[in-house]
Amino acid sequence: MEKIKNIDEFVHRLSNFFDTIGNAVRLQILLYLKKSPLCVSDIADRLDRKRFTISRHLKILRDNGLVKSETKGKFRYYSLKRPDLVEETLKIYELLTRETK
Repeated sequence: MEKIKNIDEFVHRLSNFFDTIGNAVRLQILLYLKKSPLCVSDIADRLDRKRFTISRHLKILRDNGLVKSETKGKFRYYSLKRPDLVEETLKIYELLTRETK
């Protein structure tokens, strides 16, 4: 791990990341996209949410560098831009649920 040079920037970036994934809908979206690219309507159907709600969450995820999109025909498909961050986030869950001695 590289040495932290600017603590304010570090805290700001880390706080933004956790704010982004701290929302249950966005976290669910990331977990679905971990399996395969999906379009807005597919995600909306799986989460039983309106498409505009999912689009808003996808914009936040895209603005924070976690997802990317690709247009195929009439549809825009979203996928993980940083699958490594999603994997590391899942490790946090494992740490939180691990039995302590």
